[in-house]
Amino acid sequence: MVERCPTSRDRILVLTPRFPYPPLGGDRLRIYQICRQLSTRFDLSLLSMCESDEEMDAPIPNDGVFARVERVFHGKWGRVVGCLRAIPSRTPIQVGYYRNPDFEKRLRHMASEHDCLLAHLIRTAPYIAPFHLPKVLEMTDAISMSYLRTARHSRSISAALHFLEGRRLVNFEREMALKCDLNVLVSEVDREFLFPSGEARNVLVCSNGVDAGALPFQFAPDGKTIIFIGKNSTRPNMDAILFFQEEVFPLVRARLPEARFKVIGQIETEFRRKLEARGVIVTGTVPSVADAAAGASVGVCPLRIGAGIQNKILEYMAFGVPTVTSPVGLEGLAAVSGVHLMTADHPSEWADRIVELLVDRSISAPMAFAARRFVEEHHSWSAHIASLADSIHGLIRSSGTGSFRGAANLIQ
Repeated sequence: MVERCPTSRDRILVLTPRFPYPPLGGDRLRIYQICRQLSTRFDLSLLSMCESDEEMDAPIPNDGVFARVERVFHGKWGRVVGCLRAIPSRTPIQVGYYRNPDFEKRLRHMASEHDCLLAHLIRTAPYIAPFHLPKVLEMTDAISMSYLRTARHSRSISAALHFLEGRRLVNFEREMALKCDLNVLVSEVDREFLFPSGEARNVLVCSNGVDAGALPFQFAPDGKTIIFIGKNSTRPNMDAILFFQEEVFPLVRARLPEARFKVIGQIETEFRRKLEARGVIVTGTVPSVADAAAGASVGVCPLRIGAGIQNKILEYMAFGVPTVTSPVGLEGLAAVSGVHLMTADHPSEWADRIVELLVDRSISAPMAFAARRFVEEHHSWSAHIASLADSIHGLIRSSGTGSFRGAANLIQ
């Protein structure tokens, strides 16, 4: 047995399928903020896959989050082979995509130095399943729900492929949840979808938060700019943008010709060109989202597919940009329609809500201030992660791994 000083902190090994730096986009931002908060109580190590030489060589910020960072290259051909091997099995394709023997070997070597394993997303769950250490699966969303919703909004072959992957995912998510000591989901909606009868008792709902100090409140609407913030290479965001641009924005422009639609965030070149050809303002990745969003009058979240808490809505609300969202976008949030934001479903309803906010400050101003108070009171990262930290501490204490065991890497 390897012993540590009794005063030293418990150690958690965090596994991520994608390198979390820079912490941009929904999944990277969430795991980074979780680790940032956990690092105040535990010593964290990071084991991450990287898909490019740039990620492998990127400097690690001196942010004090991870005491140790290990990177494993996950190249194109390895990803292709993993997908091909998954096709004839019951394993979801995206889980096969992240199969990496070198990553598994590195985990076996590092596990003995830690008291707990934390896997981010269902993609890394198989790696931790065999170990005797306390196991935490940070699932974030019920990804299967997103795939099944996508199938309903797709055509022919695409719909069939998304449906099949969704069915594989829902079975796999439930199977992996039973093998872990604690499973973390972002909302009650995701928990109810995966475990409708409450059969999984080891589930913790831990919502997304915002760093209010880094998101300045700046309600200064220009009366014309509508924004969409996100990682705009994902299927849910691309579908939302096109729905808004094709079916909603023309109705707004018919009533307010000066209105303009601005898309902020990472985007693929082909999709960018398509949008710009239709008159959409596209920024791509920006140094400061706050600066890019400054002066906006409305933030939109017209999601039709997807799952989980939408960071874009929390950001709009923190910035003081009045928000209109679809019912899917509102899922998991306790925000009240008509007080903190507005909801819309059909294109004409979307246009009515947006025009109302663009032209009437007596409606938009109170909503902006109420929204900011809402995120400050209900979506602080530190408050949300506190319960997760307590749960992990309890797992480590009850398992007896608090002074990590040299033989902890023995698997079941």
